[in-house]
Amino acid sequence: RLIPNLLISYQKRAIFSSKYAFKTDTNQSINQLANLQATFPSRTHTCGDLCSSHVGQRVILNGWAQKIRMISSELIFLPIRDSFGTTQLVCTSSKLKEELSQLSTESVICIEGVVVKRSKETINMQISTGEIEVEIDKFYCLNRANNLPFFPLDSRKL
Repeated sequence: RLIPNLLISYQKRAIFSSKYAFKTDTNQSINQLANLQATFPSRTHTCGDLCSSHVGQRVILNGWAQKIRMISSELIFLPIRDSFGTTQLVCTSSKLKEELSQLSTESVICIEGVVVKRSKETINMQISTGEIEVEIDKFYCLNRANNLPFFPLDSRKL
């Protein structure tokens, strides 16, 4: 007796919930998803991919921003890292410098730029991309990171 009553009760709830749960306009849902489409370009290379054979090519990179180095009011260096390696970015555009200077370490970014060869005295043979750098001309912050209480790459403070 108890089991049939429980089954009837369960069936009524299932019919009720399914009757209203699926009563949404499918086209409306698809249109809402389409509005969430990414507004930034897909990467063309990974950060560890680039080498001197790419000099002169336009590239798009995605990755985590490292610590920004402001060399002067006209020059900013920003390493970008992904799971494949690290590439140094260079910025001389005053408009982009304002945006980049507000960027926190470990923010996820997308950049567009041109690969250039580093000068002999700035080549870094400790990384695979040490012969080149990318001059940024477009920048997208995909996810700004909160200010961290420590820097993940500073093993002395972990």
